[in-house]
Amino acid sequence: MSIDPLVGETDQPYVFTNDNPLNAEDPLGQVYFDIGNIDESGGAPANFGAATGEEPSGVATAPPVRVIGHYPIYVEVAETEGGRFFSIPEDIYRGMSPEEQWRANVKFLDRGIAKGEEFKLATPADEIRPGSSLAKEVNFILERGYEFNAAKTALIPRG
Repeated sequence: MSIDPLVGETDQPYVFTNDNPLNAEDPLGQVYFDIGNIDESGGAPANFGAATGEEPSGVATAPPVRVIGHYPIYVEVAETEGGRFFSIPEDIYRGMSPEEQWRANVKFLDRGIAKGEEFKLATPADEIRPGSSLAKEVNFILERGYEFNAAKTALIPRG
């Protein structure tokens, strides 16, 4: 999760998500949309692009990839490769209970699962520490119809 790059002008770090960074996103940096407002096909919501007047181009692109792994490597991999990753500002995250932290993480995971996105492993499968947050994430994803790819570098929908 990132702070609005225009925070110096707006004094509002999450205005691009309607001040709700846990439940809304702005994948193109143009207009936020509520995650619950996705159309039935799993595409962009009806208000997508409203701020710019643009419509989705319809150009076929590779499906988005979500990156999971031990911290901080998953952040580095996601930023390098343009993947999505779970992130909450540190001051907010520290103020959350472990249950609230996991619920926020589950929202991130569930969004990717609902879209059938790949979960790239920034940490090799054989280096996942038992009992870690990453192990919990992997088990959560596997329990929801995913499997390791042949190289064990990603979790993909069973297929």
